[in-house]
Amino acid sequence: MRYKSANLTSLLCIECNMKNTSKRLPALIALQAFEAAARHQNYSSAARDLAITASGIGRHIQSVEHWYGAKLFSRSGPRVALSAAGQQLSQQLGEVLESLHALSQRKRKANVPATLTVLTLPSLASSWLLEKIARFQTNFPHIQLHIVTSYSIESLLPHLPAVALRFGVFDHSGLQVDALGGERVLPVAHRQWWKRFGMDPNQWPPEQLLRHSSSDWPARLVHAQTRATVKIPRATGLQFNDALLQLQAVEHCLGVAWLRQSLLRASRIRKDLHGCQEYAVDSARAYWLACRSELAEVEPVRSFRLWALQQNAVAK
Repeated sequence: MRYKSANLTSLLCIECNMKNTSKRLPALIALQAFEAAARHQNYSSAARDLAITASGIGRHIQSVEHWYGAKLFSRSGPRVALSAAGQQLSQQLGEVLESLHALSQRKRKANVPATLTVLTLPSLASSWLLEKIARFQTNFPHIQLHIVTSYSIESLLPHLPAVALRFGVFDHSGLQVDALGGERVLPVAHRQWWKRFGMDPNQWPPEQLLRHSSSDWPARLVHAQTRATVKIPRATGLQFNDALLQLQAVEHCLGVAWLRQSLLRASRIRKDLHGCQEYAVDSARAYWLACRSELAEVEPVRSFRLWALQQNAVAK
């Protein structure tokens, strides 16, 4: 499909002629989606061109239609065709759309390295990310990862290609959120600690129950086989704001902690630690991958999302 020539001021002229002149120009990726869909007359083919999903193409087309104030395509099965308004827009933006197509092709051929920021807690980086990240690097060698850890949840900034790996409950508003699976939690202690205090929760001193500031001990434990319930006294042991620090306290034989099973698997001195499986339960919390909604289909965010969803989440 060829477009009639137009200079780069066409976009601004069209906007000035629109009824609602307060509308801002569509995002670059949205105009690229319009160009690809018009050229292929097929959303799936356009999606392959831009390395996004067909539904992503549809959402971008909707944003251009909202800006232009008219329906741009008519659909017949998997095929789409430009409407009269769509043909008019493609003619008015001829040179601009040709340039967008050429830019898209150059970017694909050059395979330019991209940077993605991954925000997470140290405990999640240790127990989930590091054991899987080599597979991502093999599949996407052109994407450079910048892993940023913090003991507090970081905000996802506009325009920054970034994802956040999180565990638990948080505000989903304005975010594209993908569930990565659940986890089991259980009491974990050093073998020397178990030898001293035993496996009966009734014998565990409250001052030896290591605490977490956002996920403290449950009020009761239920034995997996006997179903007997044991009431846990109010924990008064050391308190931490990160589960990885809790695990390190356990490694130093400072007490017993209520921890995710994946942390026990990731421990460097696992042979000296033991989880009390008799009281293990499924956590009410889960792993999530979050990104800003407007960046969900942008490379390299999309590639990381699809890769993460293909993993076996967290092995139980």
